[in-house]
Amino acid sequence: MTKSVVVIGASHAGTALAETLRRKGWEGDIVVLDRLSGPPVERPPLSKKALHPEWESDDNLLKALQWFQDHNVDFRDGVSASAIDRAQKVLRLEGGETIPYDHLAIATGAFPRQLPGPGAELEGVLYLRTVVDAVQMQKEVGNAQKIVVVGGGYIGLEAAACLAEMGKDVTVIEYAPRLLARVATEPMSRFFEEMHRNHGVTVLTGEGTSELRGDGRVHTVVTNKGREIAADLVLVGIGVIPETQMAEDAGLEVDNGILVNRYCQTNDPDIYAIGDVARREGSPGGLRIESIHNAQFTAVKVADHILGLDLGKEELPWFWSEQYGHRLQSAGVAVNWDDVIWRAEDKAESGSAWTFLGDELVMVEAFNQVQAFMVGKRLMEMGKSPAKADLADPEVPLKSLLKR
Repeated sequence: MTKSVVVIGASHAGTALAETLRRKGWEGDIVVLDRLSGPPVERPPLSKKALHPEWESDDNLLKALQWFQDHNVDFRDGVSASAIDRAQKVLRLEGGETIPYDHLAIATGAFPRQLPGPGAELEGVLYLRTVVDAVQMQKEVGNAQKIVVVGGGYIGLEAAACLAEMGKDVTVIEYAPRLLARVATEPMSRFFEEMHRNHGVTVLTGEGTSELRGDGRVHTVVTNKGREIAADLVLVGIGVIPETQMAEDAGLEVDNGILVNRYCQTNDPDIYAIGDVARREGSPGGLRIESIHNAQFTAVKVADHILGLDLGKEELPWFWSEQYGHRLQSAGVAVNWDDVIWRAEDKAESGSAWTFLGDELVMVEAFNQVQAFMVGKRLMEMGKSPAKADLADPEVPLKSLLKR
């Protein structure tokens, strides 16, 4: 009897799972469901390129529809799952149809955290998560000059950089005391704040929104310090919430994500969770990792487990961001640290931050420094840490750290 793998979600994790299963020899059925219509699209370009008027969604397809046909993958777009029946091992769809499964993978991702306070429902208050969001934002940006970005994380800053390059008057509001507070060290935060200010962006940290005002459409943002900022458009990027409701209803264990073991299995061994929605055993600090690398990595883990293959080695989480034509790459996750060494290579144009807990290297952040990123990542994967004195000495070549 032919066995089946059913995948809920067709973003990076879901499509990577289907692709890996076929590439590694799975001959059974594969069904991929996506509540959005159309072929799946890469999400990173949405905050980097999609605001420009020349961008088109077809520029960043994850998989063309023809790929699913060529690889005998039953891709169903515009279809939403409603419930998991674990006893019968079927997935129920909103229209009443059921799909039996032998293995079920939940790749539902996350949805944007909504802006609290009065006026959040006004027109001109936008969130960026899907292609539909990007297309709407692209239309709105063309008619807007004064744009407020709420949230100083990767998404907010990438959007702010794109808008500033388009000549828009951009203000970034970040509630935390510094930009990138959840994902970067203080030296890198200062580096990015200076870069945005140098490109004409107004940056407000330690300040949040208390109210949005408008007559049907937003025209003013009021901060919790009483500041009033004129706004033709407000872009909100204050984090995401994992889409776990269906998993909870099915009795799967959930705590800021669907809890899974190192094979990405839930407490039901026939049900897996991958990508942004999953919180994997053994992840740094027990955190839920939101990245393209993690989506692809967890998809490969599930494919290998289903196929009975060797699961291979663990991989260090890594992240990247592009702003003003420059690239930040980071490896590792620093939940706690007590020392950060900034290594400047070319002053304003490149540098790297090396984060230590005691004498252990736990994260490296590299701005326009591919070598620093690769050396730091390799050292951590080897379980090695460089001497702090060597890092602080610009005369010591980075490559030599691998041999010391």
